[in-house]
Amino acid sequence: MSPNTTIRSISRTVPANAALLRAVQKKDMRAVCRALDQGANPNTRNGHGVPCFFAAAKRECWAILSVLITAGAQVNYLGKWGWGTCTKTVLHLAAFYGRADVIEQILDAKKMDVNARCGFGRTALHEAAAGNSYPAVRALLDHGADPLLASDPSCPDGPNYLPIKAIDKGRPGAHDVKTALSWAKRDRLGDEA
Repeated sequence: MSPNTTIRSISRTVPANAALLRAVQKKDMRAVCRALDQGANPNTRNGHGVPCFFAAAKRECWAILSVLITAGAQVNYLGKWGWGTCTKTVLHLAAFYGRADVIEQILDAKKMDVNARCGFGRTALHEAAAGNSYPAVRALLDHGADPLLASDPSCPDGPNYLPIKAIDKGRPGAHDVKTALSWAKRDRLGDEA
């Protein structure tokens, strides 16, 4: 490869990366695809160091996130989300919002560990249970999520906080989520006995 080829490819990639960041910000799927076709990196970071795929998840742009994952986004990034200083992965965000389709895509592509922990030691299973999302809980359990993994002592919900305790009993779906987690916990304990 000649030095001119490298300079040409870099000069095309930098504007494509900027275009990708703008497209994610504007939630513009066509522009995202166009930027990727022009060589944009799906792991491009904004001025604050946040990857565009994480920004897409924070903005609940699940279709864009799906395209970025397919394009090679490294989704194991831990980024700030919500109140305080807690860091989460896109798997945590997809679980919290009940996006079983995104969970399946991330885990089927072997992009990250199903039991990855956030800054407070909570897993995606904690987040899915907190969101009362049976499809998300089921997807995580089907991929080997451990219902017995407790949070870290630093968790504001308390130390040794299990996913089953995260269920919001006042919201729809609580019964189905509790049943799924209870059976998974029972199966896991039976395996360890």
